[in-house]
Amino acid sequence: MTSGASDRVGHLLRSFEERARQVTELGQRLSGVRGVATSSSGVVTATVTPSGALVDLRLSPAATDRSHVALRQEILETVRAATRDAAERLEEMVGPVLGEDAQRIRDAVSSAGDFPVPRPDEDPPSAPRGDPGGGPSDEPPETFLR
Repeated sequence: MTSGASDRVGHLLRSFEERARQVTELGQRLSGVRGVATSSSGVVTATVTPSGALVDLRLSPAATDRSHVALRQEILETVRAATRDAAERLEEMVGPVLGEDAQRIRDAVSSAGDFPVPRPDEDPPSAPRGDPGGGPSDEPPETFLR
């Protein structure tokens, strides 16, 4: 192998090792990324992961002054804002490591669109009878034995 080729291989190897180190560090930092938002009224504060998983929801005592429909809408809007915050934080961390690939990933994510959200004037579906958590129900068991 010529000296020039050896130098190029050495440079590529060092570049690969640096990129691998950056990716490892990035993975460690990404596990702690959270987005946080507080509603304009200050009643709702939501904390989410970049995937939108809600990890904390805080309601001020003033939440009891709102109708269930208004409070639900405020919670949804605040969770959406927290998810945008998490995505921005994630992009700030990932962008420098991904370099030119960052724009392609950003385009793919933005083309996925938002999840459908109920309109503010819709009532939520009625709760199932019995325990919604799947536990014992107040209803008698469906059996032919009495």
